[in-house]
Amino acid sequence: MNNLVRLNDKLWPDFIKRGAVVVVFTRSDCSSCTDIHSNLDTIFSKSKVSIESSNEDETSNTDQNFDSNNYSGLNKVNGVAVYFGEARLDEPGLGAVKRREKWILTEVDILPFWALFKDGTRRSVHRGANAERLSRWLEEALD
Repeated sequence: MNNLVRLNDKLWPDFIKRGAVVVVFTRSDCSSCTDIHSNLDTIFSKSKVSIESSNEDETSNTDQNFDSNNYSGLNKVNGVAVYFGEARLDEPGLGAVKRREKWILTEVDILPFWALFKDGTRRSVHRGANAERLSRWLEEALD
């Protein structure tokens, strides 16, 4: 089950400009990456993430471009509105993003790789799947 918005070349530009956005970079052959989906509740509960399902939320009203599972809509971390997405590096559909965002090929070295964007600008990154460290990073990065 995919609980995150699956990003591609078409969705990427608008998605990362939505305010505070966390993108996790994964690969389908990475066991730590596949564990992310089953551990989202644990990871995010440590960061006091509350799911806000509102009709005013754009992702809940968008057509097939966005999933409608748990974390694909608007979330709140410590009161900050956050969107979560996933970029699968080994699947087709991210070629233009990788060419435009050259840092992806040079900096994404440990998976899963998390990046926080604010209004389209990358602000902070976190490497790995340790739930406690990831939760601390989320709290600090969104302060």
